Amino acid sequence: MMLSVPAGRAGRWCATRAAVGRTVSIREVAARAGVSPATVSRVFTQAATVSAATRRRVEAAAKELAYEPNPVARSLARGRTGNLGLVVPDIANSFASVIAKAVHREARAAGYALFIAGSDRQPDEEYRLARAMAAQVDGLLMMSPEIPDELFGRLTAVTPSRPTTGSPRD
Repeated sequence: MMLSVPAGRAGRWCATRAAVGRTVSIREVAARAGVSPATVSRVFTQAATVSAATRRRVEAAAKELAYEPNPVARSLARGRTGNLGLVVPDIANSFASVIAKAVHREARAAGYALFIAGSDRQPDEEYRLARAMAAQVDGLLMMSPEIPDELFGRLTAVTPSRPTTGSPRD
């Protein structure tokens, strides 16, 4: 199994699913380190609340098992996903690509991942894509929305309200 530590991400480990074969749970890391799952969670979210010796044991177990925190569980606990969505009318349009590139640059600088979808200028598709993204993002940007005001109103009603101040890394 090959492990890699991305530059600037000391203390976080990644392994491809193919290398591991399956996802390692927080309970497995806890069992290997001889601590509770809550302690493992605190090591990855509130390291200062855990003794240095315990933190080293948990980090060693996580590295051995190629543990990677579950992003869905993390987003539920933090109340934010670290993702932004962008719906453009035509993904092949040069203006849309310039806007998408600028949004991507700013999103990345703030620590967000960006999901981009093109609606092919179809209002129903635009609405469907926006609804699909709404629960998975902290913010949704719609470039030149063509959906009727009534559908747009429905969309704002199903889009979760999440605070977006600061960085998703906070």
